[in-house]
Amino acid sequence: MPAILNGLKVSDFAHPDDLAAINALKKSAAINKITSFIEDTTTQTVLQTRTLGRCVRISQKSNERVYNIVRDTCNILNYDRVPEIFTFRSFGIDVDPHGVENPVIEIPDFVLNSFDDSLLRFTLGRAITRLKSDYLKFYIAADAISTLSDMLPILSDAAKIPLANWMRKSALTADRGGLLACQDFHSAMKFLMFKAGMPISQLENVHEDDYIETCVSESKIVNTAKYILTLSNCKGWSNDRIIELYTWYARGNYDELLDEYAD
Repeated sequence: MPAILNGLKVSDFAHPDDLAAINALKKSAAINKITSFIEDTTTQTVLQTRTLGRCVRISQKSNERVYNIVRDTCNILNYDRVPEIFTFRSFGIDVDPHGVENPVIEIPDFVLNSFDDSLLRFTLGRAITRLKSDYLKFYIAADAISTLSDMLPILSDAAKIPLANWMRKSALTADRGGLLACQDFHSAMKFLMFKAGMPISQLENVHEDDYIETCVSESKIVNTAKYILTLSNCKGWSNDRIIELYTWYARGNYDELLDEYAD
């Protein structure tokens, strides 16, 4: 199992663009209205009903491997609780946290059936990072942009853009948390390359350095267009996330955190 990072805080590895974006959200009156809506008891009941109605609960008895990996990931990232775990039928690869007062995580069954332990720890680490950051109400509001806009009339255009921007920036922090959880840079890159569209069967044949070099050159070409398309891609550009995580890792920031906090 990866080393437990005693005393680790999200602020130790948060991306500066994430911090700037969340600070902007906190100052917005429109965003405060949205998060109040998210925190409302009725909305919480709707979110809980959505999970219970479409998902299967995972316990230590029903799936000991997954339960233990979730528990261990919480310990590694110094998160002091094990959230309720659910799975559902999907070919998605993101593990998403839901709820505010009593958060849960939902894991696509494709992840359970296809990911090895290290890949699973990476995507779970991303979800636990979001829980640990205490910004889950903003995550739920931002996630609602693409799926619930018509149902949330208070979600004005003025609120959509900063929420979508923060969602993309916070993904960079979540990726760092995922790497700290799995402590395997190659697994982190495999996940992000798979997220970008690389077939899972081909991931072992890809040369990471070549792929990263391609990401850097192509990112410069489409940078302006990506800003225009912010609203349609709240969860971040996969190739940009590869560049950002590689840069953070290559600079030694990851190793510094392991040296400071590893048990």
